[in-house]
Amino acid sequence: MTHQCPIAGCPHKLPSHILMCRPHWSLVPVSVKRWVYTSWNGGAAQNMQDYLSARAEAIRSVNLLLAQTDEIPEQIKNDMTLEELRQLRSDRDG
Repeated sequence: MTHQCPIAGCPHKLPSHILMCRPHWSLVPVSVKRWVYTSWNGGAAQNMQDYLSARAEAIRSVNLLLAQTDEIPEQIKNDMTLEELRQLRSDRDG
């Protein structure tokens, strides 16, 4: 089973056990990454509400970072096709 990266406009398809694509995950603050990892506990969430909160914060932090910058980070550009990059910019700029 797959899903799309939850970051606004990202076209990457991922396995269900991966939260977001690698370029976007690299933008998540370290403390939030730790929260996601510890609350997920290898696929057996100890406290589902805590995991969902950590997951939401990871997504929010990346969307907020991308909304505050005119430039798309280089590591994301390098991992996208030209068409995907155009679509991301179009989605972001409205």
